[in-house]
Amino acid sequence: MNSPGHDLFANSRDIEKLDFTALTDHGYNLDRPRWAYNGEQTRYNHDPGRFVAFLAEEWTSKSNPPAVAGQPNRYGHRNLIFLDPYHDKFYDAFAGDISPADLWAEMQGVEFVSIPHQLADWQGKGKGNPPTDWNYVDEKLQPVAEIWQVRGSYEYLGAPRQARAGTPFKGYYLQDAWARGIIIGTIASPDHGGGIGKVGAWAEDLTRESIFRALQKRHTFGTSGAKMAIKFSAGRAMMGDKVKRTGGAIEFHV
Repeated sequence: MNSPGHDLFANSRDIEKLDFTALTDHGYNLDRPRWAYNGEQTRYNHDPGRFVAFLAEEWTSKSNPPAVAGQPNRYGHRNLIFLDPYHDKFYDAFAGDISPADLWAEMQGVEFVSIPHQLADWQGKGKGNPPTDWNYVDEKLQPVAEIWQVRGSYEYLGAPRQARAGTPFKGYYLQDAWARGIIIGTIASPDHGGGIGKVGAWAEDLTRESIFRALQKRHTFGTSGAKMAIKFSAGRAMMGDKVKRTGGAIEFHV
């Protein structure tokens, strides 16, 4: 963590005026005492109706084992957001050659969401970060992805304000995932603190349960920093819902 957990939560709540947040340190930085501290600070700073704190980590899959020349260095980074603030286990992608499917199998029975993060960074730009491997998808466990963060946009190759570390190859950006028929929604986040990148969620109330369910349902959107409310629907279907078309014209409401 860049700063003590309490300070990071206080910054999100009192300076950035956010409604909810999560601390997502890299799994390889964690050990049992650090994970216990993360949980303690999450529970201490949680204030339903005012500020929601999530227990979380960043599952960081890269260079384990070394990749074949010209191929991405493993599976990409994913933020794991837990519903249970007492979850007593963290997950380190460096503990063996673990794929996202292996991770999700290990976490069977745990309520969490997996969010592809800095999803099209490329190790060839000197960052050491591999792009997201879109062969590993799950509509329930991985319902949303990070379209924007402090590094820039990951919407598509050549997008306005594209992340400088973004791969020069197609196939890794969010629009590439949609083109493959992958069902996944959007969020944004600041990554290393600050106000650049925000996620909005249409939730029943400001509680951990409601916001978590909104993430699962893809009732979310991301902005490059502005605080705004965006609502998009078609009939009774909210943005993020998957419905069967019955024929005829579709009426959208924004």
